[in-house]
Amino acid sequence: MKDYTKTIELLKKKAVKDDEAVEILNRALTINPSNQKTFWKMTRLTFYVWERFAEYKKGNLGRKTDTIRKVVNLPEYKRMHNTFPVGKFDAEKEFKNLNKLLGDPRQFPLFKSYNFMQKGTSKPIPQDILDKIIFTKYNT
Repeated sequence: MKDYTKTIELLKKKAVKDDEAVEILNRALTINPSNQKTFWKMTRLTFYVWERFAEYKKGNLGRKTDTIRKVVNLPEYKRMHNTFPVGKFDAEKEFKNLNKLLGDPRQFPLFKSYNFMQKGTSKPIPQDILDKIIFTKYNT
């Protein structure tokens, strides 16, 4: 069981009401699929997670930058890029943007098992594996 003592103390200290706290948490933890920017972000993260998971299963978890380069050059990635109003495809720009996105601590809460299914299935990637493939630099 999780210990929420610090969370409760902070809510009391900041005088946050129960309903307000629930609303804040819901906004912070819920992905809005009707928001195009959010949907594009989650699409890019999913492509990255799938590629890292494939590398992990092969026992070949390489450098994150190598995986990002692979991902942005995938035909599926380019096809999806063209479905969003994000400008003309530029692999180098996409590499930089995805690299920044993956390194942004504000995105870390999105990396939950329930947000990422194994490619072609409805089976979530286990959280312990997701943590390894996202937060481990690379195996040497």
